[in-house]
Amino acid sequence: MWRDIHWQALLWLAIGSLVGTPFGVYALAHVAAAPMTLALAVFVLIAAILLARGYALTSLPGPAATFVTGTASGLFNGGFGIGGPPVILFFFSSPAGAAAGRASMIAFFLMTDITGLAWQGLSGLLNMAALWRAQPDAPGRP
Repeated sequence: MWRDIHWQALLWLAIGSLVGTPFGVYALAHVAAAPMTLALAVFVLIAAILLARGYALTSLPGPAATFVTGTASGLFNGGFGIGGPPVILFFFSSPAGAAAGRASMIAFFLMTDITGLAWQGLSGLLNMAALWRAQPDAPGRP
């Protein structure tokens, strides 16, 4: 898998995600549930429409657009715990290829999940009670 990763895109996505994640976590901790729910619904609806309409890029975006995609992903990962749609749309609509897209997304999501959990821990949103409740969903559990 490591040889198929599109490292240049992954770098800009990761930098953007590192910028966006703290803002998403801040919103999660300080914005009321109703506006966050509405924002999530709009976000998912737009991503679904773009995917359903077969949105496609003719070439892989440059560093600025890739950074913005990573920032959006970090913002949504920190705020909603689902940073995937911007990156999925980015790779599935690009000419990078299926193997490069899958490998790059696996590496990206590993990094963003670790980053999101770290920021949630630093913000006081992740504690032993939350970890205990999540244990039944841990990998390897029957």
